[in-house]
Amino acid sequence: DLHMGSGALLLGAKTGPGLRMALEAPDRVDQVFMERAALPVDERLFVLSSEEKLSDPLNYVPGAALKLIDVLRVRYNFVVTDVAFMPMLVNHDLLEYSHQRIIVMDPTLASVRDTLRLISMPNGPWQTQSPTILLNRQGRPGGLTRKQIEDALKSKIHVVIPDLPKQMNESASFGNPAVVERGPFRQGITDLAREAGFTSVRDDQGAPPPEDVMPIW
Repeated sequence: DLHMGSGALLLGAKTGPGLRMALEAPDRVDQVFMERAALPVDERLFVLSSEEKLSDPLNYVPGAALKLIDVLRVRYNFVVTDVAFMPMLVNHDLLEYSHQRIIVMDPTLASVRDTLRLISMPNGPWQTQSPTILLNRQGRPGGLTRKQIEDALKSKIHVVIPDLPKQMNESASFGNPAVVERGPFRQGITDLAREAGFTSVRDDQGAPPPEDVMPIW
């Protein structure tokens, strides 16, 4: 998240200049750089996020995302990237290099349309199965049903998180991670972790990544 810092906000973490520096000057990225740039949420979770000015374009160096991921893989067991639905080279590189794509959608016709477009993208070299589809805010008033969405996608929804406006609004307002509370949101994240960690079996799932290759989503 280069411009909004929303991921860091929801986790109660800080933003910094490290992400932009890594994408514009990959020659500076090493383990020492990552120790300073990735900011801790707790002892097992670190966030690399920025709040750059919207008027400042990113001077992305081709291949910088791959260099960043390579360095992150040495330091962390799992790497999760939040990639916007925008045709930018940096987004393409991150999607191409991931081991698994997770498409987060909501129960609207516009989201179904966008998900169909994302599903149609070819798999990258490390991706052994089709994208994981996560339906967020299921049961939202006026939203499509799960069956309607699955019929439109001609694909199964793998993970569901119900509409929890009070809990999520409090998380966004106060920076308290919603996952710390027991309940349906936490269960949905647990289901997602199992799916993304290749611990649940799917019909279209191939062999998981080798043990010495850290998963990237």
